[in-house]
Amino acid sequence: MRIGNEFGVVLSDEAGDAAAAAAATAATEAAAATEAAAAAAAAKEGNWVAGVKNDDLRAWATNKNWADQDAALASHQSLEKMMGGPANELLRIPVDGISVETNRDVFLRMGMPDKAEGYTFAVPEGMKADESMQTWARETFHKLGLSVEQGAQLNDEFNVLQTASDTRGKEDHSADVQLGDKNLQKEWGQGYDGQLRQGQMAIRALGMTADMVNAVEASIGYEATMKWAANLGSKLNEDTFALGHPADGGKNDTFDMSPDKARARYQKLLADPAWLKALQTKNHPEHKKVMAERSELFTILYPE
Repeated sequence: MRIGNEFGVVLSDEAGDAAAAAAATAATEAAAATEAAAAAAAAKEGNWVAGVKNDDLRAWATNKNWADQDAALASHQSLEKMMGGPANELLRIPVDGISVETNRDVFLRMGMPDKAEGYTFAVPEGMKADESMQTWARETFHKLGLSVEQGAQLNDEFNVLQTASDTRGKEDHSADVQLGDKNLQKEWGQGYDGQLRQGQMAIRALGMTADMVNAVEASIGYEATMKWAANLGSKLNEDTFALGHPADGGKNDTFDMSPDKARARYQKLLADPAWLKALQTKNHPEHKKVMAERSELFTILYPE
C-alpha cells in the first residue's frame, strides 16, 4: 500500500530493499545448507571427495582413493616429514648435476655472496694480512660457490695450518742452528771464534743484508752457510784485505784475535806515528788500509 506523500514513498522503497536483501540471504543460506547436506550425504556414503568444489582438486583427490579427510591430511603430513620441511624450504637438485654457472640461485640461497667481495677473512694476532692471497681466496671461493660462513671457516683452518707450519719452521731452524753450531765448534776447534768473525767480515764487505743471508741459509742450511762465509772471508783476506801494519807487509791476521789482543794491538798502532798519520790523512796512500784494519779491530772490540 503506497502512502501519497513524500515520506510514504521513501518508506515504501526502503521496505522493498530490505525485503530483497532478506530474500537473497535466505537463498544463500539455503544453497549452503543444501551443499552441506549433499557433502554430508556423500561423506556418509564414503564419497567425501564429492564435496570438494574445485574440479581439478576433486579429480586429483578421487584418484588418490583416500577414505576420508583425515586420511588426506595424514598423507600430506607424512609427505612433509619425509621431505624434511615445507616446500618453500626445500631445494631440488638437478638430475644432471649442479654448478654455480647454471644454478646460481641455488648457491645464493645456500649462502654464497652476490659478489666475491662479500667474503671476510680474520687475520690472527701477530700476522700481517696478505692482500694478494686474500684476493685470490675471494675470487676462488666465489667461483666454487662457497657460502660466506664456509669461506670464513676455510680461512680460519688455513691460518691454523700456516701458524703450525711457521712454528715447525722456527723449531726446525733452531734445531738446525744448534746442530750446525755444534759441528762447527768440533771441526774448527780453537779457531771457531776467528772463523765466525772472518765470515761476518766477508758478509759485511759484500754488503749482504740479513734477508740475503737468510735466503742462503734457507737453501743450504746454517752449517754450510757459516762455512761458505768463513771460506769467502779467507779468500777475500788473501786477495784484498791484507790487514796489518804497513811495515809488516800486511801479514798480521786479526781474525783470530781475542778482544784483549785486539785492544793491545790497537794501542800499539796508536803509538806508531806512521800508522797514526796514515789514519788521519785521507789522501795518504795507506789511509784505506789502516782504516780497514781499525774497523776490523773495532769489530772484535765492540761486537754487535
